[in-house]
Amino acid sequence: YPLLHRAESRCKDGSVKVMDLSEIRVPLGGGKFGILVLSKDVTEEVKKEKKLVKEKEEAEKLVKLNKNLYDSSHTR
Repeated sequence: YPLLHRAESRCKDGSVKVMDLSEIRVPLGGGKFGILVLSKDVTEEVKKEKKLVKEKEEAEKLVKLNKNLYDSSHTR
């Protein structure tokens, strides 16, 4: 079974890339084994996901504020 994990990598220009890694042990012959690693850059997907989470939290705050304003104006 492959080992799946996410890692951050700093590039030479100082930027950070988020990578999904898949590692699997492969036979090399003569009783020896190596590790095959496949990587996928998911930096943009992670940025988009974080932005969506932030926007959702902001929207929930606005809904709560709106509800509080409505409730306080109708309890008089």
